Order: sequence, then structure tokens, then C-alpha cells
Amino acid sequence: FLLTSGSASAAATLDIDLRPYVAYRGLVFILSGFLPATDGVDLYIRFSSDGGTTFDASGYNYALLNISDAGVSAAAGSGSAAQIAVLGAASFGSAATEGLNGEFTLLNQTSATAWSRITFNAYGISSAATPVGFYLIGGGAREAAQDTDAIRFLFSSGNIASGTYAVYGLA
Repeated sequence: FLLTSGSASAAATLDIDLRPYVAYRGLVFILSGFLPATDGVDLYIRFSSDGGTTFDASGYNYALLNISDAGVSAAAGSGSAAQIAVLGAASFGSAATEGLNGEFTLLNQTSATAWSRITFNAYGISSAATPVGFYLIGGGAREAAQDTDAIRFLFSSGNIASGTYAVYGLA
């Protein structure tokens, strides 16, 4: 079920309040044409347990695999991070033909007894002299039992230049 949609432009972050969607067992976030204002950056995800008043900036883990358009694969991860990182074989580019499209799934977000966790599938284009396309699959968690009621997407540096998003509820 489509719950909400919109766009981000010249914004430091995309913050989505999840409190209206507690009746769903999970949420899917679609980011399309997400472009950073700064070349060579990564996408970060953070969670909030207070409706987005503050976002947790510690206690995350993540793991991912990326495969470049040259067929080269690389893994990345962290057991102790300030956010969940979505990063590729090269960082995301800011040209109109670059950036990323992705699907992010957050299940059981209202549980106060489990770690909040998100998985993702995304495709990005780098800012390299010859842009590199790369596919990303991965996920991460906030290492705290909490009811996650807001999510933040941001780039590692600079603003979100442009992009659209949609949030779907899983019954």
C-alpha cells in the first residue's frame, strides 16, 4: 500500500516520520534518482525512537556486497558505526546521469524488544572519470532494542540535490 511519497531537493537529509504507519509489519522505501550535491559521497541511514526529534548517531552495524559493471565484487561492513552505510565500488556521483536508485525494507519496526534492521538493494553510478555502475545488496541494524518511529537518509557530505521517494506498507 502506498503510504506517502514526495521529493527531496537541496536538503541536508530526508527524514520520514513512521508513527502514522504502526499498523504495518514492515515498510519499504523506494528512492529514485537520488543525487548528491557533492561528488564522491556515500548514502547513510539512521533511526530515531522519538519521532525524528533526534536520530541515533552510534551503535549501528552493517554488511554489504557491491559488484561493479566490470564484474569486480567487494564486500564492506562494520560492527560499530555511526550509521548504516550504503557504499559502492566507488562513491555516488552528482551528475544527472549518476546517483542511485534503491529499495530499502524495514521489518518489525515497532518492536521494542528487537534490534531495528533494514535491508537494501540498490544500483548506483559513481563520480569516477569514467563513471562506474555498481549493484549493492546489504543491510544493517541499530544495536539497541527500540521502537523505530522515524528514518533518516543522508549523504556522507553535502546535501541531497534531488530525488523522489515513496513509502509502502506491508500488511
